[in-house]
Amino acid sequence: MEKVEALVKECKTIMSQQRRMQRRSRNLSVSAAMLDNGTYVYGVNIPRSGIICSEMVALGNSLLASPESDMLYIVTLLMHGDETEVVLPCGNCRQNLLYVYPNVSVVRFNNGLYQLEKIRDLLPLAYERK
Repeated sequence: MEKVEALVKECKTIMSQQRRMQRRSRNLSVSAAMLDNGTYVYGVNIPRSGIICSEMVALGNSLLASPESDMLYIVTLLMHGDETEVVLPCGNCRQNLLYVYPNVSVVRFNNGLYQLEKIRDLLPLAYERK
């Protein structure tokens, strides 16, 4: 879980740097992902744009940073005002993550502990190419 805690710390650092977005939106999300080559990639949501979640920005950045690598973990933090929490990806993000990185694990916070959930387990009856 040391790597997971490092990802969460990275998200918090990025979130603290996003003062401009915090002033413009009541909700700010930041995602951090670790690729199998050790690279970290990040995403920040784009408020008021419709549905551009931080997970999708991180997904695109991962493909740009290292097209041949797999994503091992992804974590998303959401800030509501002064409160910050680890959240799970929305359904659209789950489907896209499963499509591109079917073995990625999503970080969740449950009963005071970080846990890893396979994306496949978070999206029952998912559409998959045959």
